[in-house]
Amino acid sequence: MRSLVLVIAGILIAGPSYGACTKPEAPSCALQTGAFAGEAVFDSCRLEMISYRSGMEAFAECVQKDGQAAQEKAAREELENVLARFNRRARGE
Repeated sequence: MRSLVLVIAGILIAGPSYGACTKPEAPSCALQTGAFAGEAVFDSCRLEMISYRSGMEAFAECVQKDGQAAQEKAAREELENVLARFNRRARGE
């Protein structure tokens, strides 16, 4: 029984070798339409965007290191699209 517990614990600790690159979710506040409701809402979304940008850049670098050029390009394009949508909202478009 003890051996079984050690084997299961080892599997759980090691985890799967795939999925090392974690793609963040785009902030929903950036994907909405219309102007921000106020400065506090804008500031909150801006902070979410800073975190998202950092996460997407790390994701793109990770998949690039794994030799997944197409996924890297797609991640960088998605980041640019989300940034553009956020900027449109910030301008009130």
